[in-house]
Amino acid sequence: MYNNLFSDIQMFKIILDNIKDGIIIFDSDLNPIYMNQATIDLSGYSNLEEINKIKIDNIIHPSNKNALIEIVDKLNNQNDIFEKNILFYNKKREITLAKTISKKISFMDKSYTMLTWHDITKEKYLESELIKSKKTSQKLFDLVGLIVIAIDKNQNVTLINKKGCEILGYESDQIIGKNWFDNFIPKENQDKVKRIFNSLMEGKIESVEKHQNLIITKEKSKKLISWTNTIIKDDEGKILGTMSSGEDVTDVKKLETEREDLIIKLAKSKKEIEEFIYSIGHDLKSPIVNIQGFSNELNESIKELLKFINESEMNNKLKKLLLEKMNKEIVECLNFITISSNKMILMINGLLKLSKIGFINLNFKMIDMNQCIKEVLDLFKFKISDNKINLSVDNLPECYGDEAYINQAISNLIDNSIKYIPSERKGEIKISGHKEKNFSLYFIEDNGIGIPENLNDKVFDIFFRTRQSNIFGEGLGLTIVKKIIEIHNGKIKFESVLNKGTKFILQIPNKILI
Repeated sequence: MYNNLFSDIQMFKIILDNIKDGIIIFDSDLNPIYMNQATIDLSGYSNLEEINKIKIDNIIHPSNKNALIEIVDKLNNQNDIFEKNILFYNKKREITLAKTISKKISFMDKSYTMLTWHDITKEKYLESELIKSKKTSQKLFDLVGLIVIAIDKNQNVTLINKKGCEILGYESDQIIGKNWFDNFIPKENQDKVKRIFNSLMEGKIESVEKHQNLIITKEKSKKLISWTNTIIKDDEGKILGTMSSGEDVTDVKKLETEREDLIIKLAKSKKEIEEFIYSIGHDLKSPIVNIQGFSNELNESIKELLKFINESEMNNKLKKLLLEKMNKEIVECLNFITISSNKMILMINGLLKLSKIGFINLNFKMIDMNQCIKEVLDLFKFKISDNKINLSVDNLPECYGDEAYINQAISNLIDNSIKYIPSERKGEIKISGHKEKNFSLYFIEDNGIGIPENLNDKVFDIFFRTRQSNIFGEGLGLTIVKKIIEIHNGKIKFESVLNKGTKFILQIPNKILI
């Protein structure tokens, strides 16, 4: 009988020593009376003498000793099982976190405490790292300036970042776990987006990477969100849900709508202005043309009357008086009326020309300015030759604009230079240019009469003229040039020295400016 019992005990010990989890049996004074091999290995003690001397203080961390005493006391009062995480430490003072289960046992009329333990150090470390990783990921999500949201196949929110909470107006715990479509999509749109989402989860349709839809906030306001979507799948390719990032484009869409409305209004205004200008021009020109016509008739009548007076046999004194009145006053007045009406026609035509700049569709493209200058100079070939002007043209950089308008601006400046070079002076015109970053600079210099310093501020004013009355034109050339350059997002300025010449500087973009 004793031999059998001894054999059973030996077999039981072999079994316990081969269990990976540890087992410790304490007596009523918390002295270990049995430890299986796993516990001995954990303790770090190797020889039998050391093992026999192991006390509770050698294997249970001091901070957890009282916890173990409390467990033993409770087991003495009630027959129960207690679970608790306890810190163990070994001979080298290395710490191990173990999940323990304590139970009261009896053997040969004596009570003992049996504690089984399982090393969870690695598990807790991984769990801790996972929590850290999750917190780090959440922080990264929160730093993103877009909504980041994950929705599972049951339509419930499983993740949302800080930006998403801010836009919706809720705390994260008020969003996570909620049905996205029932709570955050306007009712009139819910059925449609649900059908699309469910079809997506069932693999019936392909994912749309980008789309826009309305969401509803805590304040019941609607916001338009532009989404970028990704389907989430497990290792086997099974669809689990979606991960989406979204940008609030409510204000952008509103601005786009306002811009489109403004474009429509501007187009309407443009048409109205064009019609108004045409009407005013027509209405102003008609009476002036009449004045010119009647003035011409009066001139013819006066010629006949003068002929009649000269041939008549009236009193010489009366004849002389009539001729003086006719030649000096009436003819002079008629000449003034004719000159003034011609000037008014010229001004009206100039205004009509100026008003149309920018009101037609511009055809922007890269312009070969060398070719443009050649075409302009060909138009002035006779004037340049006739006035014996020395012309110098450097290689010019290209620019970005409407070729017809740029051609007109250059033409006006060259025409201006030719007009204001005195006939007694050997004329010189120099054209040059270079690039500066996003702009091309063009210089048109002449050795003309220059511009008085006190008139510098008026050069680009409408109808500006120098005091030279012999220069023909409506005085709109430089005004038109300035307007053309400005509609190209460019600038124009000049440098001038009286009686020495003027240099105009044009700054025109050489690329599309956003």
